[in-house]
Amino acid sequence: MKILIGDQVKVMVGKDRGKTGLVTRVLPKSNLVYVAGVNQTVRHVKPNVNKSGERKVIFKPIDVCKVAIINNKGEIDRVGYKVDKQGDKTRFFKKTGVEITTETAKSTPKTKLKIAPPEKPKKSVGKSKSV
Repeated sequence: MKILIGDQVKVMVGKDRGKTGLVTRVLPKSNLVYVAGVNQTVRHVKPNVNKSGERKVIFKPIDVCKVAIINNKGEIDRVGYKVDKQGDKTRFFKKTGVEITTETAKSTPKTKLKIAPPEKPKKSVGKSKSV
């Protein structure tokens, strides 16, 4: 995947088309990225005995093919790779040829997305209604 954590990207498709933001999380196995301030949804939490109900804003991932990286001039660009004489692989912008710094990508810890198993439907214990 050519887009890493800390890259400035622009959303090309969907309801958030035209918005820009930083990549906060990358899921390379599923080709998804989390972009700050983009693709947010509202989750309604039911009231409980201990808590009152609320509306939570959560961010969902976007497919990597729906975002484009922004270069140092503020234009949409593509990413290429160069291998130097020492064997180090570096990313660069194809339009400008400027090397992309990846300090933020390396310093940010990688976290896995934890997906909870689906809940089983509860069986009702009360009397069935007969008409």
